[in-house]
Amino acid sequence: MALSVNQLKNYCLWLESQLQGAQLQDVWTDGEILVMEFYLQRSSWLCIDLRSQNPDLAFLLKKPRIKKKPKPTTLFLSAHGKNLRLKEIKVDEARGRVVLFELSALVAESPRECHCECFLIPKNVNFSVRADGKNIFWSKPRELPTQRISEVSPATTIEPDRDWQQYSLDWNQQFSPEDKISAGALTGETRAPPSSAAEENAKKVFIQQIEKKQKAVEGIQKQLAQNSVVRYFELGEHLKQSSIIPEHLKDLYDSRLSVAENRERCFQKAKSFRRKAEGTEKRLAELQKDIEQRGQALNEGNWQKQMISAKGSPAQAVLKKAQAKTRKLVIEENFEVVIGKSARDNIAILRQARPWDLWFHLRDYPGAHAILFREKNKNVPESVFVKVGEWLVKESLGKKQISAGIKYIAIVTECRFVKPVKGSAGLVTFQNERSFSFASN
Repeated sequence: MALSVNQLKNYCLWLESQLQGAQLQDVWTDGEILVMEFYLQRSSWLCIDLRSQNPDLAFLLKKPRIKKKPKPTTLFLSAHGKNLRLKEIKVDEARGRVVLFELSALVAESPRECHCECFLIPKNVNFSVRADGKNIFWSKPRELPTQRISEVSPATTIEPDRDWQQYSLDWNQQFSPEDKISAGALTGETRAPPSSAAEENAKKVFIQQIEKKQKAVEGIQKQLAQNSVVRYFELGEHLKQSSIIPEHLKDLYDSRLSVAENRERCFQKAKSFRRKAEGTEKRLAELQKDIEQRGQALNEGNWQKQMISAKGSPAQAVLKKAQAKTRKLVIEENFEVVIGKSARDNIAILRQARPWDLWFHLRDYPGAHAILFREKNKNVPESVFVKVGEWLVKESLGKKQISAGIKYIAIVTECRFVKPVKGSAGLVTFQNERSFSFASN
């Protein structure tokens, strides 16, 4: 049974959370099913069933068994869309079950774009690619009636979530029953080994990290042992008195240069190596300290805690990518919340946040957006929501404008449902939100 427009919207939101920023690697078809292969840390495939009775699309993490048959549409998409990254997936509600894909280059120096339209309308199925002023269709297009506004659900109305991963799995088994894919293979998950085996594997990785750092220490020590600073300085001083090169310094002498040029070069090299040596010695001390801490944690049985600490928090990773100025709040040592210092900072953080992180904003008040970082599928206690709301009030309104006991309402939704408004700094649209109230203190 075909998805409704609203269900298709939800599915596209989920697809965007899986594929946004992924690079298009390959495109092919067997004449009925179009396959777009993407890569973002791993390969994945977006399959579009263009059969007229039951058109559909599905996201897979295992390569589907679809034979390759040349078709002008896929050749054109391959020529103009390959190596571009998926920027957006959305439903054109005015035309019904029409899905829009936007591909673009990330660098400003190469402003390539490619736009795809997928018409998942029974008996009126089509797929088009637009790039460089040309538009290629899967089949001869027919004019679509514009959907009445009353039939279109409001942007903030979302039907109950479905298990879209399972939906894709069912779809795959329908079109390729001989290729049985487990739910774990579809989602990229593998069956967890017994806890003792999993722990043993993690411990093995921890030990390998120590060994890798020890090899790095040996390399640095060997580099310092060469003592290039002293040797270059020695040759430079020697060339002040004589043009005869000592045997143990001949490897430093450049026969293409004059004696005077070699002398000057030696002193420059000695200064350069001295500066590098200071940084190298600092790096060596950091590595030795890290190895000592890891070895101690291994002996005391605290290696898991040390391993987690070495990775850093999710907030640190996101903020490093966003390069934004922020204010941070740590709640109960498990949740980190950040607020940008400007509208631009807020958008930069939002773009780098993970789909399952939570976005907060005060209802009916202009002000900052807050993002709470959490583990995937981890529930957040209501008490944490309230603390985030209280912090939002202080950061948005200022202490002088707050009176104790006033009730406020905050909005929260996952970051995957928040989209920046183009051309409007700091403005966003959001869906699938919930509200909660609290009193200022």
